[in-house]
Amino acid sequence: MKLSLSEKAILATIVYYDVLGNHPLTSFEIYKYLTNPSTDNNPASQGLNNLKLSQIIALLDKSPKIKEIISQENGFYFLKNKKALVKERIERQKIAETKWKKLKRVAKWCQMIPYIEMVAVSGSLSLNNTKKESDLDLLISSRYGRIWTVRILLSGFLQLIGQRRHNQKIKDKICLNQYLTPKSLRMPLKNLSNAHSYGRLIPILG
Repeated sequence: MKLSLSEKAILATIVYYDVLGNHPLTSFEIYKYLTNPSTDNNPASQGLNNLKLSQIIALLDKSPKIKEIISQENGFYFLKNKKALVKERIERQKIAETKWKKLKRVAKWCQMIPYIEMVAVSGSLSLNNTKKESDLDLLISSRYGRIWTVRILLSGFLQLIGQRRHNQKIKDKICLNQYLTPKSLRMPLKNLSNAHSYGRLIPILG
């Protein structure tokens, strides 16, 4: 079964998010996170950058090759025999909505910390794919030269109000898992995992 490059890209994206966290995707999410399966500099692969959402939807709905491998339910696309993941995703999305409300309340207080230039949500919450016991991952960008000041003040503040993840306190606690400055925003290690991780960041401050 020979697939076109566009078909390979669609399937690679669905497979990647299945492996990442049993995460079915909508057609728009496939379009947004479309993965180039080519490992060389083949000029033809650059055409994937111009692939339109309407073209992806047409391939998802009409390509017999794709339909041999994936299924669709309630607007979500997933690998064959994994229909149960749709219900799981909907349930996790409801959990994520509750976590978003809590996080936004805490984030307002973070504005008091000096030298913070950006706070962005990462991890499972950025995908609305959280479990009840999940923590809340944040990436922090500080003013250049003030990264340790921000780290100490923010960690101390969240600890003081009981919202920092530590020891066995995980559920709904904030995990400050990465600090950056404007001079270190370029990814040092360019790979598929980092590309998707940084591409899904959702800024909530700055």
